[in-house]
Amino acid sequence: MHIEIAAFVLASIGIYLAIAYWMRTARVEDFYVAGRSIKPHVSGAATAAAWMSAASFISMAGVIAILGYDAVPFLIGWTGGYVLLALLIAPYLRKYGKYTIPEFVEDRYYDPKMRLLGVIIVIMIAFIYALGQFIGIGIALSMTLGIPVVMGIWLTVIVIMIYTTLGGMKSVTYVEVAQYTILIVAYLVALFAASFLLKGYIFPHVQAGELLNEIVTKEAQFGEKTMIDPFVNKVAGGSGVLNWIFTALILMIGTVGMPHIMVKYYLVPSARDARFSVGWALVFIALLYLSASAYAIIGRYLIINQLLGVSIDQAQQIGWVKTMQELGMLKLNDINGNGLLDSLTEIGIRKDAIVMGMPMMANLPWFIVALVITGGFAAALSTSGALLLTMTVSLTRDVYKRFINPNVTEAREVWFARVATIVIASLVAFLASLLYQQGGVIAVIVGWAYSVSVASLVPLFVLGIWTKIGRKAMMAGAIVGLAVCYTYLLGNFFKIIPPVLGLGQIAGGGIFGGIACFVTALLVQAITRERPPEHVVALLDRLKLPEAPRR
Repeated sequence: MHIEIAAFVLASIGIYLAIAYWMRTARVEDFYVAGRSIKPHVSGAATAAAWMSAASFISMAGVIAILGYDAVPFLIGWTGGYVLLALLIAPYLRKYGKYTIPEFVEDRYYDPKMRLLGVIIVIMIAFIYALGQFIGIGIALSMTLGIPVVMGIWLTVIVIMIYTTLGGMKSVTYVEVAQYTILIVAYLVALFAASFLLKGYIFPHVQAGELLNEIVTKEAQFGEKTMIDPFVNKVAGGSGVLNWIFTALILMIGTVGMPHIMVKYYLVPSARDARFSVGWALVFIALLYLSASAYAIIGRYLIINQLLGVSIDQAQQIGWVKTMQELGMLKLNDINGNGLLDSLTEIGIRKDAIVMGMPMMANLPWFIVALVITGGFAAALSTSGALLLTMTVSLTRDVYKRFINPNVTEAREVWFARVATIVIASLVAFLASLLYQQGGVIAVIVGWAYSVSVASLVPLFVLGIWTKIGRKAMMAGAIVGLAVCYTYLLGNFFKIIPPVLGLGQIAGGGIFGGIACFVTALLVQAITRERPPEHVVALLDRLKLPEAPRR
């Protein structure tokens, strides 16, 4: 089957490269902001593709399938944040009208050092986010070609570098539209096909509850924690009610400061279009997010039904079990030595393998298996391209052109951006390979980026747009917030810092880092009483003025 699946994936790569070549450009405005000519519905589809990364497509339903109720914050947080984004950030960024996030930070806080701080924060967030995407790409290629995940990560670097360097944001945007189409068709086809073949369901979003009852009944018979039991599993190193609530909250607020999403609102013609773009993105995203729980239930049902209570010898004869074991994504451990898989702890399946493995578990036709793996590949590629380009543009325009070579020609600037893309992609691939070998879960790794966002970029923009806070206060707040956030994230991950109040890496890093940032900024502001110059006040007033209605 590897040949047929590989053909699907290679065909999709051919489509992406063809679109990128068609949209190639050497103009700076096209490379950075797609000429500001993207229509709202096109921007919405591209934003949805950039948003529905490997974490959403590959990992989220798998995490819910294994952790059940305790993983629902990922679903809530990654959806609800878009409302805040539409209200607090999107239209104002477009009305500002330049190229990059750090550019806005410098103008708002009237200091070149703030621009460098903005570059550091953008790269921190985008880099962490990209690590999860590259792991997702490696898993997709591993299932496609039967190769090690690490090799898959490095092979994909070549594809991403080609289509991001050809036309920058212009080519990436239209490639993302194609990737969204592929990933959403793949997800829904697999969901509807599996539910119909298993139980004859036509509306799995509603009828999956019957499967959930069967799962809970069987788990209770074996004395297991059930899928609907709340606050019984660890999520990102934490557990309990507070961890559940604050994880959802951090993922929601952190959405406001995702740089690869924020830059999408520079691409549309007007602030009004930016709002419509957010609306379209919500519609496109909802198609997958409203389906994730049903997908998770089917995935868990198949695992429970086929493996729980079965002898190890019998389980190892199942086709998909053999495949998963060969790829290192499933381990069966007879902990009590009775020859039976009579506990979920004896079924060690990677959370990130469930979504793309579900069609094999359900014995769906090979082309659906191929379609889902191609969809996972598209999801990881789309976000990876947007993230790499975000980091590239920050380094090129906000560091190289702003501080090193202000008189650089357009051709030289684009050339530097292409080289930067290659270097960044290689570094991300190297660290993603190491992180995968340490057992990193995509959804959790991506969640770290949201914690960093809440502790730095969100306050920079929210306080920057809606208050007259000074640069000294904001610089102090962002630095302290980042320090607190990273201390908790890394300390908890390496088990140096125990969960405070039960909060894991995502919740604790975001909450403590965010509070530290806001409190420090407000205290320093109260001490310095610094007010921004009049031209900055005028800029803020202009951003908030409503646009004239179109005729």
